[in-house]
Amino acid sequence: MLVEDSEDDVILFQLTLGRSGLHESFELVLQFPNGEQAIDYFLNDPKTSHPESFPDILLLDIKLPGRSGFDVLARFQPLLPRLVIAMFTTSILESDRQKAELLGADLFQTKTFDLAEFSRFLNRLARLADQRRPKGETGSGLLQI
Repeated sequence: MLVEDSEDDVILFQLTLGRSGLHESFELVLQFPNGEQAIDYFLNDPKTSHPESFPDILLLDIKLPGRSGFDVLARFQPLLPRLVIAMFTTSILESDRQKAELLGADLFQTKTFDLAEFSRFLNRLARLADQRRPKGETGSGLLQI
């Protein structure tokens, strides 16, 4: 799940995912342009009453209209213990990194569309998602973002 208000960044994310060669391992299943819609989906959509329907990974921008990525993170962290949450943002501020960590983000990545760095980021997300799966559960092959 990607929460990103910049359509240009969503397109760049999808293009870089395709160019990275990892598009066969990851599937972008949900995308929201603001934090409010993402929160509403998880709190009110009937599908979300079953934890197995959650995506494996949540990517959050910090600077979103309305509710910030930090607001979303604060709401989701206690609800979704299996979900890998990463801040994917233009911020380079150490204070933002620390705040994300305090709120429970697993990773903090300054937006990059450099193939090598983007691939390393996705591989770290994949390892974390694999570690979060309940024992005995195997992946479906695709990690859902």
